[in-house]
Amino acid sequence: MIQTINNEQLAQGIGKVGVVIVDVRQPEEYAARHIPGAVLAPHTDIEVHLGDLPRDQDLYVHCEMGGRSRYVCEALEASGFTRVFNVVPGMSGWRGVVEKGLPAGWK
Repeated sequence: MIQTINNEQLAQGIGKVGVVIVDVRQPEEYAARHIPGAVLAPHTDIEVHLGDLPRDQDLYVHCEMGGRSRYVCEALEASGFTRVFNVVPGMSGWRGVVEKGLPAGWK
C-alpha cells in the first residue's frame, strides 16, 4: 500500500541519511525549478531508472500535484520497492528552496 506524505514531511526529509527525493516530472519542469538534491527520474521513463534507485532507503516521490508520482509509486512497488512515499501536493505547493537546471550529464 502506497504511503502518502505532505510537503512538510518532505522538507523534514531533505538531507537526511536514508532518504532519497525522486522528482518524476519531465526534464523541462525539473530544469525550471526543483528541490536541491532531487533525483530526476521522469515518469515516462521510470523503467529505465529502476536500477538507479536504492531499495534500502526511503524514496520520497514527487511531481507537480501527486498524480504522476502516484503512478510511479505503484510501478516501484510492483518492482519490489517497499520504502516508497507519494508526496502530495508536490511542487504545486512547495514553498522551500529550489534550484534551476538539469543534473550534470543529463541528456
